[in-house]
Amino acid sequence: MNTKNITGIVLVIVGAIFFLFANNMKSQAMMIQNKMGMVEQHSTPPPAILERPANRARQAQSQETTQKSLMIGERTLDQYMQLINFVQIGGGLCIVGGALLILSSFSKKKK
Repeated sequence: MNTKNITGIVLVIVGAIFFLFANNMKSQAMMIQNKMGMVEQHSTPPPAILERPANRARQAQSQETTQKSLMIGERTLDQYMQLINFVQIGGGLCIVGGALLILSSFSKKKK
């Protein structure tokens, strides 16, 4: 095997690892995003609880804290999603580059 073949195989393997890692991380990020959506839906109490003024004040403070936490979480999740997309694209490019290296070494006529 020549150097082109070995380099191509290594690139394909590294690209596949990056691509699979990014897919795994993306699925975990989507699960976290779904959980954040469920928290946001369940943060509003039933109207019967809000009849007393003391409960309304506590609930307003609790909702404000929950909203701040969700906004911070969404910002962080967006940053991770950008990184995950970058790793996924990089993995795909490594796979394509490695495959092209392997194919280019076979396409030459041997004398």
